[in-house]
Amino acid sequence: MPADPGYYVPAAEATEQLPCLPGTYQPNAGATSCFITDAGYYVDIMAAVTQFACAPGYYQPFSGGVSCIAADPGFYVDTMAATAQLACPAGTTSTAAASVACTPVGYNFTGFFEPVDMAAVNVVKAGRAVPIKFSLGGDFGLDILAAGSPISTAVTCDNNAPTGEVEETVSPGASVLSYDAATDTYIYVWKTSRTWAKSCRVLTVTLDDGSVHEATFKFNQ
Repeated sequence: MPADPGYYVPAAEATEQLPCLPGTYQPNAGATSCFITDAGYYVDIMAAVTQFACAPGYYQPFSGGVSCIAADPGFYVDTMAATAQLACPAGTTSTAAASVACTPVGYNFTGFFEPVDMAAVNVVKAGRAVPIKFSLGGDFGLDILAAGSPISTAVTCDNNAPTGEVEETVSPGASVLSYDAATDTYIYVWKTSRTWAKSCRVLTVTLDDGSVHEATFKFNQ
């Protein structure tokens, strides 16, 4: 009688078939041995006829596995049958057994720096470009802004609020974000419109960690 799938007979004159042990399997009948599971797979039962792929969030770097290893906090596995866990990029983190890309951590935000004063209404000539400077406590790349950020919204001018002149502006151009490693400073060049003359606006910078940072501006001709 041929051995059943999941079983084997290693020697002649056998009176019984033997089950494949955990970590091995046999899909065929009449086998004399069992297959060892591949890396990225496991078998945790006796007499298995197939190997099982590690699910997302888990991995197995060795062959012959009887289980899969959960991804550590700060790592993730987003595919089936993975043989290694992936490290979260700088500025992101994850919980144990994460199966999706990592989530942003809260930044150590400081700013806005000069020439913008967050405690006052910043007076600037309409049409100029204002450098919005801030720090996150390190270089987290340029993909740090939430979708649609920054955005400015028209508000009623408060004539009783303290004001401060924006003394540093740059030539108008495309709004762009950059990072200065020497000063650990992000700089967003905010292009203003000449049509904003004699009005006030709030600039809202929302980061991809969900934090919101605002400054108020009053525009002269």
